Amino acid sequence: MGFRRLHRPESKINAGTMADIGFLLLIFFLVTSSMQSRKNIPINLPPNNNEATVISEPIDERNLLEIKLDNDIVLIKNQQMPWDSIPSIIESFVANPTKSNQNAENSNKALITITATDKTPYQQYIRLYDSLRSGYIRVYVVKSLEIFNQSYSALPSALKDSLYKQIPMRVAEE
Repeated sequence: MGFRRLHRPESKINAGTMADIGFLLLIFFLVTSSMQSRKNIPINLPPNNNEATVISEPIDERNLLEIKLDNDIVLIKNQQMPWDSIPSIIESFVANPTKSNQNAENSNKALITITATDKTPYQQYIRLYDSLRSGYIRVYVVKSLEIFNQSYSALPSALKDSLYKQIPMRVAEE
């Protein structure tokens, strides 16, 4: 039995048009999608110069708060402290409401040094920095009520800047 082949017309799809549609879709999604930007930590760095910054006056031990970070352990003045107590320690050290000899004599003279070991994860360092920032914000909240008779959140940016100049966040890293 002989089977005959039927001649069917071959259907071809033009690949050039498919490539054009693919590129148009690619361009459309690139233009309409939003890229996520990384969240950076706002840190005011000193001006760039070739010489190291030299402190002209000696720092009194009273105005210095040493924080050591070893993995998940925080040592403040060589005593282990829980993480949740760091903001209140920073607040009492910087503001010194009781005028204690253990805390800074003046808010603008307070200096905090951070020493982290090599095995400390970056996340722990960021956690410590957030705790420092929280402590300083507590100081700004109290001082804004004392100085400007306004809440910190309601202060205009010019008054916040003057508050930051009066009580600078001085942190040194080793």
